[in-house]
Amino acid sequence: SEPLPEFSGAAIAAKYAILGGQDHTPAQAAAWTAITAHIDRLKAADHLLIAAPMWNLSIPYRLKHYIDIVTQPGLTFSFSPARGYSGLLKGKAATLIYASSGDYRPGSGNPRPDHQKPFLEAWLRFVGVTDIDTVAVEPTMGDPAVVARGQTEAEERAKQLAAAFIARVRDAELARAAS
Repeated sequence: SEPLPEFSGAAIAAKYAILGGQDHTPAQAAAWTAITAHIDRLKAADHLLIAAPMWNLSIPYRLKHYIDIVTQPGLTFSFSPARGYSGLLKGKAATLIYASSGDYRPGSGNPRPDHQKPFLEAWLRFVGVTDIDTVAVEPTMGDPAVVARGQTEAEERAKQLAAAFIARVRDAELARAAS
């Protein structure tokens, strides 16, 4: 529901000014401040929760826009010729909740490509998030028995993840209180 800054014009110039070691113009500084506000909020999160429907075999354009904004060198990833790319969001966990009208579970026989799950998980690993749990609600259309089975499996998985999350939070609070 929040407005996302455009990633064009002054924002692109601001990014390249940083990469080139140059100062920002006032317009670039304003554009970059809008972007870094989203990055700061992302970096402050202990756990990321992303719920994404599959749209046209991929993710919604608004989620892709957000990913493009927050995936910035020196802020969410780094690069060195010796080591290559390295994610800077280490120590974070993520839960991804997917929904799709088609059945993309192993053994489903679905011949269509899934650019939703592989993309989001690759992006998270790229920025350094490697503790990733998933819940897939699929299929959401078709044979009612298959849809119901997919929903039941997703609900059970969500309950398991919620219980594990609550236990981790409780354990962390107990550890903080003991120290």
